[in-house]
Amino acid sequence: MRNLCAAAAALLAAGCLQLEADADTDAESALGLSDPSQVTDLAKAFDRGVVGADPSAFLTDGAVHVYTTSRAGLNVPHFTAANARDPNEALPDRERGAGLTGGIWAPTVRRAGNQYAMWYSGELAGDSTKKCLWRAHADQPEGPFSQVGDGAAICPDPNWNIDPYLTHTPAGFVLYAKVGGQLQRRALQDDGVSFASGSSWQLVVGPSQSWEQAVGMSRPLVENPAMVQLSKPNGVKRWLFFYSANGWRTREYAVGYADCGKDANPGPCNKESLQKPWLSTGVANAPRGPGGEAFFTIGNQDYMISHGWENACNDPADTCASSNDPCPNGSAANDCRFENPGGRRLYLFRVGLNDNGNPVARRL
Repeated sequence: MRNLCAAAAALLAAGCLQLEADADTDAESALGLSDPSQVTDLAKAFDRGVVGADPSAFLTDGAVHVYTTSRAGLNVPHFTAANARDPNEALPDRERGAGLTGGIWAPTVRRAGNQYAMWYSGELAGDSTKKCLWRAHADQPEGPFSQVGDGAAICPDPNWNIDPYLTHTPAGFVLYAKVGGQLQRRALQDDGVSFASGSSWQLVVGPSQSWEQAVGMSRPLVENPAMVQLSKPNGVKRWLFFYSANGWRTREYAVGYADCGKDANPGPCNKESLQKPWLSTGVANAPRGPGGEAFFTIGNQDYMISHGWENACNDPADTCASSNDPCPNGSAANDCRFENPGGRRLYLFRVGLNDNGNPVARRL
């Protein structure tokens, strides 16, 4: 059993706020020892292999509903533990956003009153450099979702608007997204799909650390925002803002986080993943290049779904070094995707805070 940990107290002083190496017992007390059936059933499905990327998940009517980036001819694949390997279409072709071309990225869904609100991102037709956001709503979590109004694209930045993530706080719904090169947020109305009156996009965090920059990139990169309130063993809660960084095709892709305070609603966020990421390849038994983190809660326990590359061997087109015969040989410095035939897979973690208020995770 592994947990997210740093090597010594000296790392705490350096800003790497994670568990010490001998804190396995602390992780047990922080994360608990058992899970409800909705989680164990989902974990069993993931163990058999569930292909997907950029997940969103939430609990409603006794089931955990999961949505992922387009794959296998589905605009927005949706599943619960019961159909994890055979997802249904949540967004029919006729309800795709106006001007959307190609696949849909990072759909996010939450219950909003008697309906379900969805945001997603994709490419605007006629301009491959322009990525935008779209909205949809439905009466049931499995769909079918329908476009909001005329289905018009929402493009606050001239070029780059991706990876929406819905969070509900005591103050109401908040939408997080990558807008331009920054991770930003904006308040929503109670329907989860309309911007709150007088609201505007506000900066949460931007790219700044060396570990966020992939080989060949001219600058660091951050994406896939996710806000969640986690609890210490004594019940004290903090808002943490997680994000993915580095090159998504590589084993260096990883998850960092920022602390956003312990008030009822998230406050200003301060990066804590300064010297290295919080979750990276092999840490907490994570897959290669973990990212696209999404959170849900059952009772008093919090969970995270992440995607990553699993195969020990690489796609024949890759030339990464590997000791697993008969995997292809090559240089470990190459762009390593570790693709399996269907793409990235999904992984389930139990998450929480330790006694020091630092996030810990254990893969299920």
